Amino acid sequence: MLVGISLVRNEEDLVETNLRHHFRQGIARVLIADNGSTDGTARELEKLARWDRRIHWRRTGDIGFQQAQLVTELAQEAMRMGASWLLPFDADEFWWAPGGLATKITASRADLISVPVVNFI
Repeated sequence: MLVGISLVRNEEDLVETNLRHHFRQGIARVLIADNGSTDGTARELEKLARWDRRIHWRRTGDIGFQQAQLVTELAQEAMRMGASWLLPFDADEFWWAPGGLATKITASRADLISVPVVNFI
């Protein structure tokens, strides 16, 4: 099972588009930590979680430079949920593969997959 993990802050304008995209790519669930957003991100995540039970999120408050610890906690939680693959992403990152990420990953026998990164400005 492919599970997305994401740490967000003040991403109200991107979070819905991002999640819809990744669900179309085949992620089974997503775990999100809102790191002290001051815009409408928490409100948007609450709305989205009611819309789709695959979205699990929590508000952490501003954790400052403890990003690694929080992302590790999200990864551990995903593994407890049964994840066999993790897809870490920021709200402005859109992973894509022809035919869907989940299809490509489940067809792979690799333990680690490296991909090219393309920045669009």
